[in-house]
Amino acid sequence: MRFLHAADLHIGLRVTRFGAETNGRVQEARIASLDRMIRIAQTKSLDFLLIAGDLFDDNHIDGATARRTLELLESVRLPVYIIPGNHDPLTADSVYERPPWSRIGPSSNIIVLRDTNSVAIPGGMLYPCPLTAKNSLDDPTRTILARSPGDSAIRIGLAHGSLNDRPNLPPDDHLIDRHTADMKGLDYLALGHWHSPSRHADRAGVIRTVYPGVHEPMRFRDAPEFGIGWSAYSSASAADNFGDDGRGRALIVEIEHVGAPPVIEEIDTTTFEWRDETFTLRDEADLSTLINDLAHREQRDRQLLRLHLVGTLPASARMRLDELDQTLSGGQGGVLAQYRWFDLDASRLHAEPSDTELRDFAGDGIVRLVYDRLKTETENADARTCEIAKQSLLLLYRFAHEVQQ
Repeated sequence: MRFLHAADLHIGLRVTRFGAETNGRVQEARIASLDRMIRIAQTKSLDFLLIAGDLFDDNHIDGATARRTLELLESVRLPVYIIPGNHDPLTADSVYERPPWSRIGPSSNIIVLRDTNSVAIPGGMLYPCPLTAKNSLDDPTRTILARSPGDSAIRIGLAHGSLNDRPNLPPDDHLIDRHTADMKGLDYLALGHWHSPSRHADRAGVIRTVYPGVHEPMRFRDAPEFGIGWSAYSSASAADNFGDDGRGRALIVEIEHVGAPPVIEEIDTTTFEWRDETFTLRDEADLSTLINDLAHREQRDRQLLRLHLVGTLPASARMRLDELDQTLSGGQGGVLAQYRWFDLDASRLHAEPSDTELRDFAGDGIVRLVYDRLKTETENADARTCEIAKQSLLLLYRFAHEVQQ
């Protein structure tokens, strides 16, 4: 058995952070990444595809987007098994209960699993756990029956919720028993809901419970508060569970026979890469290296970049920040303008002080004693000691400067 496992595509995600043009491109990227995922899947000799919930961002998706998504999935020409998740649950107003999704015929390759009945799939059996509400105290996998004696089928669970593997998870977040794969005799439990990819071993140490992560990123990993207009329907910590790593992916899973360890291959489906980077600058040479690096990266128009600069530079070198972003001086352009979107934070980048400024900041107390000792060491014959003393003086200046601010 060989299949693709994806989840949390959130097609139709509303983006409000970056300005109209980039917002539209980021939103469209979710369709582009689905298309990329399908094209890769068609080269992998698969038996079927699994989508473990939240194909759509909500049930109020517009008709055109719902139709484009359906048409893309129909182009796979393989069975595509889909369960509703907590963002697109099977409620009265569900996207799956109105055209075009409600008109899917029995001959279609698209199978929306609306109940918990087991389904025969190529090579085994599938046990779906569709959601009917945004939040619930019930374990969605509770309906999966344990493996019967003599059952030799490869068993796949398909569910959406939070794996109950840590304390203090919200009790209404569709909590899934940590040992479901063991208790139910599943060869693989395909999960959705957590945007951070993760793999979990059974009691024998075999990876059988897996979150693939998102197929297209939707936030900066180290800045969950830097929103794009999207929020989870869960009260769980965004940083822990819903902070993707800036990359999109799906999984190709192969299971040779009942009880065999799943062989998992990760495929990259990213359209836009989200990067949050911090650089420490000590001199103009560091700044030159950074400018050169940013100017020669590949596919800059496919990157959203938050760039943080820290450190101390000579005043003359700070003027070169215009080479990164000319809007700092009221112009347009710069290296960062070649990126799809950027945000430059230089609030922690300080001008290198003169000796007079250093002495003034040091004052007459203990800081002055430290300054005098470091200043003496800057004349040390040992080059390493001299350099450490110089950098320590700059740190002393930065700390004193930040305290005064």
